[in-house]
Amino acid sequence: MTWAGVPVIYLAAAGLVAMALLLTWRLKKRPPSALPEAASSS
Repeated sequence: MTWAGVPVIYLAAAGLVAMALLLTWRLKKRPPSALPEAASSS
């Protein structure tokens, strides 16, 4: 099954990557003190 010539699995993968980037961007926007240093170093 394709949508506009793009395999659906590619769309799903792109969506997952976009969500991951958004989550990491939101975490980075927080003050560094919000996260323990031990968790950020791992």
